[in-house]
Amino acid sequence: MKDTGIMHIAKKIGKFIDYWYLGVMFLLAPVVIYLNWHAQGMAGLLPNYQQFKTIIQSGFKHTDLITFPMWGYGWFMLITESKLGLLTIQMGLAFTVLYFFIKFLEQEALFSPIFLRVLKISMILSFPWYAFHALRWPYSIAASLFLISLVFFYKAVTHVQNGWFYILLSALSFGLLLNFRSDYLLMPLGFVFLALIFFTTKKTVLQMFVWCLAVYTCLLPWAMYTKKACGYYQLASTNGGHVMFIGLGHNPGNRWGITPDDSDSLMHTLVDEHMQQHNALTCTYEADQFLKQTFFSYITTHPKEYLKKIGYVFCELVLGGCYPGEFFMNEHGEMPLLENTRIRLLLIEIIKNPTFVITCPLDTMRILFTAFSCGVSTLVILFSYLFMPLIVWDVVFRKRSFFMLLVLAVIAYQTLINCFCFHMPSYLGNLYVLYLLQALYGFVLVYEYTGACYRALCRFYKQQ
Repeated sequence: MKDTGIMHIAKKIGKFIDYWYLGVMFLLAPVVIYLNWHAQGMAGLLPNYQQFKTIIQSGFKHTDLITFPMWGYGWFMLITESKLGLLTIQMGLAFTVLYFFIKFLEQEALFSPIFLRVLKISMILSFPWYAFHALRWPYSIAASLFLISLVFFYKAVTHVQNGWFYILLSALSFGLLLNFRSDYLLMPLGFVFLALIFFTTKKTVLQMFVWCLAVYTCLLPWAMYTKKACGYYQLASTNGGHVMFIGLGHNPGNRWGITPDDSDSLMHTLVDEHMQQHNALTCTYEADQFLKQTFFSYITTHPKEYLKKIGYVFCELVLGGCYPGEFFMNEHGEMPLLENTRIRLLLIEIIKNPTFVITCPLDTMRILFTAFSCGVSTLVILFSYLFMPLIVWDVVFRKRSFFMLLVLAVIAYQTLINCFCFHMPSYLGNLYVLYLLQALYGFVLVYEYTGACYRALCRFYKQQ
């Protein structure tokens, strides 16, 4: 029978989404870029990236060589320093990788067509994803490179043909992303561990050795540079100690009196005393080593206080969402519309006073986009973590899906970084697509298990 009514319309919309979801996203992206144009994000580090660009252009003969942050975005700025240019390239790469990623899910038949359709619809509505890529920072490029690496890694260990080609593409992508952000430095070891558990052939062992070697080989230029800059070979930037130390301040009222802020007074006092100079930099090699030693001294002396901090951060992480955008920020780095009120009160104001929409259309758009983005951000992260135990059970003990195991491992790795070291919602934004995928997969499992329970109960009552 021919479909009529609502079902017919739903199928038409579904087919439209399947083919044109990227087109709809293309229309929304410029709007988010415009609203997020004055976002601050990591604006304080832009001079560092510009300095890296100058150092590279000088042939590394620059007198002031820095080792923080990672230099990847400085290389990226060789293309252009234009804000519009950088954001256009970042967004273009993000769209290309998203299409590539969803195409991969379709080709591998990892999820049902209906699931993938829901994923596409969810991505259209994912304002946090647009905002994440509408900011000048290395996270955007790193997030795109990570998805590329993840796809090729999965293909390398599950496909008989072209395995070595995929290994090299995955390793190159991961190695490049480590030049943009170094907190994923240990993740390749986790990938290798999982691959060797699932695929115990000699070929897999050799592939994992080559993959891991190739990933870390991509950091050799950085290691050579840091040797010249500070006298020591480094695989990461020299801000680890700084971040770990102020991370102890996440728990309000902590016994150390530390605040989770770059200007934390205790940190600067300790570094000044250690370096025996006023206003000493906290991200040099010497300061980094000192702050790491201090961090481990603090947590071993007061482990209970550290556990409180971990618990507090985990709750904040689960309930706080990821980076939702800064749509109210003006050119002065201020948010006057939110200065003395909250977004909830502004929404109430729109409902009570509909003329506000006509008199202040731009502010109305900022309010609605912010409220929606915050809501989506919070729900995606919350449900992703709520369903995590169920997904672990399903993946490990029922279906043994290697891809979903990789997704779980990546999210677990990011969670540990945030809890043990330092938490920022923007860190979760790097994995937004995977968080969304995990949340949707969790809903599917709930539907399947509740349906199975209902059918079992029906059979039971029929037998009585």
